Amino acid sequence: MGDPLREDAFDVAYDVLGDVGEAEDCANVVMARAGRRWGTVEDDPDREAWVVSEAATVAMAKIRKSGRQLVALGTAATVLFVLAAAVAVARNGGTTGAVQTAAASPTVAGAEQPTTTEASTSTTVVLVQPPLGTLPAPANTPMTTATVRRVSPTTTVVAPARPKAPAEANATLAQVWPPNGDPARLYVSARGRDPASYVSQMAIDWGDGTAATNFDYPLASCQTGVLQAANANHAYAAPGTYTLQLFVTSVACDGTGARLAAVQTTVAYPSSPPAG
Repeated sequence: MGDPLREDAFDVAYDVLGDVGEAEDCANVVMARAGRRWGTVEDDPDREAWVVSEAATVAMAKIRKSGRQLVALGTAATVLFVLAAAVAVARNGGTTGAVQTAAASPTVAGAEQPTTTEASTSTTVVLVQPPLGTLPAPANTPMTTATVRRVSPTTTVVAPARPKAPAEANATLAQVWPPNGDPARLYVSARGRDPASYVSQMAIDWGDGTAATNFDYPLASCQTGVLQAANANHAYAAPGTYTLQLFVTSVACDGTGARLAAVQTTVAYPSSPPAG
């Protein structure tokens, strides 16, 4: 098994457990299971999704076995959804169709002028997957009562320092008004930033089953914390209310440690001027 898959397993286990050693144990278990699984199954297309799901399962089993509260439930659910979506963004396939893209340098009134790198566009279909499942709360988990030990006035109790969690990637997607000349199209502004990594791709799913619009940023321009910004527009086949999603993929400058942020917004088509 390659290092990227092991890093995915470790990241998910750490977000659930909050402990480096326990996350390493979970990653070891997952990679051992993966070795046995793929020793007999050739060219499995879902390796990354399987590793992510298995890491979360092993981490939660460790929590239930130790009798602790599942404090990181919300964080774990978010990580599962984000990494599952990352696997979907990385694949090609699905419905074909023409994709309309705009230059990767939006102009929005009142917005800061972002530092961007030149983007190349591609027509990759995003297979939008739902979260891998709601994580179950531990059943009838007993509350643990802490034992208080009295110490002498000369004794100093020092709590061990917790590892600092990495800064999270973020994504924003907003409808732009007025549209630039064509009332039959919907215009949006997409932005992505990762303080600890480099945003290498942004993908907009238009919510109508057509191909997504992708913006790819080559690692040759890699610089940590860069804000990537792009404008895009789309014409729908019929009026209605649509849910748009933006997926932002970020990696280290050597291409490892992929992370993903996702955001969605609801729009009405055709567009209308804002009230007031």
